[in-house]
Amino acid sequence: MLSLIVSSVLSKINAVLNSEWGLMGTVFMLLVSFLSPIVVPFILLSVAIFIDLLFALAAQIKLKKFLFSFGGRLTFLKVMIYFGPLLTIYLGEYVFSSEIFLFTKSAVVLAIACEGWSILGSALILRPDMPFPKILRMQLKGEIENKMGKDISEIFKSEDKK
Repeated sequence: MLSLIVSSVLSKINAVLNSEWGLMGTVFMLLVSFLSPIVVPFILLSVAIFIDLLFALAAQIKLKKFLFSFGGRLTFLKVMIYFGPLLTIYLGEYVFSSEIFLFTKSAVVLAIACEGWSILGSALILRPDMPFPKILRMQLKGEIENKMGKDISEIFKSEDKK
């Protein structure tokens, strides 16, 4: 009787791990269970990356650029660049320290701040008259020039004269 149960469980595990979706689901669940003590900051970073993607796509539409141009394709790389070091920091804290995860949370906050900066740059491209981003437009100049691919000093000077 016990061998029947074990055989049934092993055949189901074999079926799950031999399909692509089963393997991806298993890896996803392993990742979620590994990150469970600190899953909320990683979810917040994922949301920030998604919002930045939406703002970047909207800015590219306004600039009449190809929708999946160079900046749009970088989202996958951005995810890898953020999550690789963050997972390394988390793993170090998980192995060597308590369950506070101060360094991981601090790194996630910095990553979310970087995404916020990128979102503000895209927002200023979408609506140059927005009050809060307009206050920061000189600090966001490099971000906007990077997204637009041209010097925007003249644009700012003409807006200041209005």
